[in-house]
Amino acid sequence: MSETLRVLAADDEPLALDRTARLLAQLAGVELVGRAANGEEALAMIRELTPDVVLLDISMPLLDGFDVIEQPLGAAPPAIIFVTAFHRFAVKAFEVAAADYILKPVRLARLAAALDRVRAARAAPDPAAMKALAASIRETTRSDEDDDLWVQRRGEYLRVALPRLDRISAEGEYVRLHVGAETYLYREPIGQLAERLAVHGFIRIHRSAVVRGSFVSAARRTRYGRLAVRLADGSEAAVGRKYASAVRALIHGAA
Repeated sequence: MSETLRVLAADDEPLALDRTARLLAQLAGVELVGRAANGEEALAMIRELTPDVVLLDISMPLLDGFDVIEQPLGAAPPAIIFVTAFHRFAVKAFEVAAADYILKPVRLARLAAALDRVRAARAAPDPAAMKALAASIRETTRSDEDDDLWVQRRGEYLRVALPRLDRISAEGEYVRLHVGAETYLYREPIGQLAERLAVHGFIRIHRSAVVRGSFVSAARRTRYGRLAVRLADGSEAAVGRKYASAVRALIHGAA
């Protein structure tokens, strides 16, 4: 590596990229050589620009951070520093890959420490070790019971604890999380999120609605023979024909 660390930042949130750029500008011996808005851009820019370090967001469209590091990154792969809003990753796994991770929102001191660690290592990560790292983190994520969601609002990240999450409604490629009287926009398709939260007792009742099973207080047939559920907040939600079996399973399981 050269004396000046050449850094590529990859994040699908423009505000997060702007923040990273501002922080890097405050650090000596660092040059921001590129900004990528998704995994595919990150991969192409890594191969073209050959940066020393990549600040790589884990959750990105097209290719996520794991997908990126599993691809050939050139003859001299960069050091990877993961940037994530999620705190429960296998931290020790990063040690074997000579990489690091930073929790969002990124702080100047933490970013400086991660880059200092890269300088100290002065060695490109082993691609095989990086693949092992990705597998280890994925397994940790799947097995971790604390799978809370993190949402961005007014420049900060807020934790939405799953036991407090009542229901979810679709809004295009996003969903709206309903937590009591509060709502938060979260970037993940409803089908993907419903599948991920099924192990936590959430059921999909409509193509545009997911509810926590314990938030359902009653179910009934409408005058047209369709199924509907009453929720703990007093509201009523229609059940799509495709998802009626999930509601029936909830009723029979509670019986």
